[in-house]
Parts: sequence; C-alpha cells; structure tokens
Amino acid sequence: MDCTTHMGDLTSEVVTASHMNTHVRDNLLETAPGKAGLGFVLGTASNTIAVRQPGYARINTSETTASTSYGNLATTGPSVTTTTNTAAIIIVGAAARNNTADEDCFMGVDVSGATTLSPSNVTCYIVRNETRIQATYAWVESGLTAGSNTFKAEYRVSGGTGTWSSRGLTVIPSN
Repeated sequence: MDCTTHMGDLTSEVVTASHMNTHVRDNLLETAPGKAGLGFVLGTASNTIAVRQPGYARINTSETTASTSYGNLATTGPSVTTTTNTAAIIIVGAAARNNTADEDCFMGVDVSGATTLSPSNVTCYIVRNETRIQATYAWVESGLTAGSNTFKAEYRVSGGTGTWSSRGLTVIPSN
C-alpha cells in the first residue's frame, strides 16, 4: 500500500498495526490535543496555531515591607516565565494585612523579557485591613510583546507595614 492509498480503499487486505499507525495514530497526533501535550492551543493567525503553557508559582513564607514603592520582599516573587502572544490572564493572590488602620497592601506584577511593564496600582491586588485577608485578583494584561516574558510579583504599602503570606501567581497566555 502506498501513501496515496486510504484505508477505506483496501479490499480484502488485512489491516496491520503499520496501517493503523499511519492512518489513525499519526493523523490524531496532528489534531490540536495531539499538538498541545500539557499546554493548550491558541490560534495566532488564520490557519496558524501555537501551543502555550500556563505557569504557576507559590511562596508560603510570611514576609513584610514598609516600602511605599513596588519592590521585592525578602523572598523574591513568586515568578513565572512563559511564552505569550500580546495578552495574558494574570491572577495574583495572597493572605495579607497592614498593621495600620486605613492603610493598604498592594501586590502588583513586574513583566520583563520581550515586554517591560512595571507594577500598576490599576492592575493589582489591594487589601485595606488590619485583619489578615486571603483573596485573589485577576485581569487581562493586553500590552504584552509576543515572546518569552517573565512575570514577577512585587509589593508595596500606602503606609504602615504590610505582611504577605501564601503568595501565588498564575499566568495564562491568551490570544
């Protein structure tokens, strides 16, 4: 049987493992799930796909800062590096509290690599409370440059001293 013969064209020929591999297995490996592996498939243009891997990182250490500018805690991060197109869904979360009434704790994301973006008070996790609160915040970051990007959580307060623990960061490439 040559490569122009289809399995349905066979008459009285025994179907072998080689036939099944060529005409069934190999064709299934060309489908989106076959190409994706542990990632997922996104359309990047007409008749063009790309496999993308979501990323997740977590740091459980409880740490503090009194800085009013975004920066690292003693343990940097969490941080995720993944290939994106021009947008990604970003989810940050932590247990946080501020030791001073009416002062805020902020958890933003710095992006480096193909894209350079500083943490923003518009797209960040904010807690205003002297009681520890665990929550998440998600947004679509659409100002990315396609390529390998590293997303890293950074922290600041409006005043007082902020404490963060159970810090998590998830990045899901989109479009």
